[in-house]
Amino acid sequence: FFHSRSFSAMDAKTLFAPEIFPLEAIRSVTEQKDFTKNLIKAIGDGFVALANESVHVAPVVHLGGEPNTLKGKGDCCIKTGFAKGGDTFVVKVAPGSFKINAKLGISGNTGCMMVYSQLTGRLEGLLLDEGILTELRTAAAGALAASLLGPKKVTGVAIIGTGVQARYQLRMLKAVTDCRVAFLFGRTKANALQCKKDIESWGDGWEVELCETVKQACASSNLIVTVTNSRKALVMAEDVSPGTHISAIGADGAGKQELDAKLISTAEVLVADSKSQCLAFGDLSRLSKKDQGRVVAIGDVLKDASHSFRRTSAEDSRISVFDATGVAIQDVVIASVVHAALSKTKAAREEFIKAKLAGT
Repeated sequence: FFHSRSFSAMDAKTLFAPEIFPLEAIRSVTEQKDFTKNLIKAIGDGFVALANESVHVAPVVHLGGEPNTLKGKGDCCIKTGFAKGGDTFVVKVAPGSFKINAKLGISGNTGCMMVYSQLTGRLEGLLLDEGILTELRTAAAGALAASLLGPKKVTGVAIIGTGVQARYQLRMLKAVTDCRVAFLFGRTKANALQCKKDIESWGDGWEVELCETVKQACASSNLIVTVTNSRKALVMAEDVSPGTHISAIGADGAGKQELDAKLISTAEVLVADSKSQCLAFGDLSRLSKKDQGRVVAIGDVLKDASHSFRRTSAEDSRISVFDATGVAIQDVVIASVVHAALSKTKAAREEFIKAKLAGT
């Protein structure tokens, strides 16, 4: 009856009630065959929109971390934004790194995304994704950067860190590189072994070699991905060979650091998901005022097919760094895609609004 023009008061109540989507429903969308490829492109389009100032991204809210620690010693990131002229705005709440959860048999990372109407301000959809949408959109940005800035031929991928994002990065990277050799470093051997087992069980052809040090992992790799909560440099300038691309994913809050300050200052290509965020609390925040001027937003590189930061030759020996702090437009993109795919009332609600505003 939703598609009838004779809407009743009960119809309106039903149409404007928020839909709640559990993890299983969300996975039915994210595990579809072309989702990875389509998401990487959509995230790229989102970054271009950000560069064109056609989206609004509110300041990031951080809870937890020194000195204002949460009881479980984790942290929580709240991001929100919208596309100007779009239909919705999105609020994302992402708690993470709650280490006690391992003893409870639950993930240390969780979260949800709330999709609101720009027109009515009503909550339309609650995506109880347990943080996987954040993991996916983060990994998609890493894959996008690797395809844009990375070596033309990847010979090895160093993964520094063994958490959930380490796994997602490799799942996304398979869409942009033929390389299936990974060198994995983790501080805890048991976690590293489990990560290796999980990755090799996918059947995607990944061969994972465990490394005793970060230096060893980087030695055989020309694509490096850091996915830790470290508060001190892990990858040093001397660990990185010419022509290598680094995606620094983990330093997304004040006090976090994964890359040596010397490495950042000497890298020829410096790209940020958001210049303002990265210079405030990403790895790039350690740049001198002079070097901060060398940083370019990934959206600006994407919208310029001839941008000098794009790697077009196998002989390109520049070291490139992509600093990813996570931008709300990524949440807007992935939440909008998943919500549109799952909603059973969106089309009828839009018809109802159109009819009411037209006076019928």
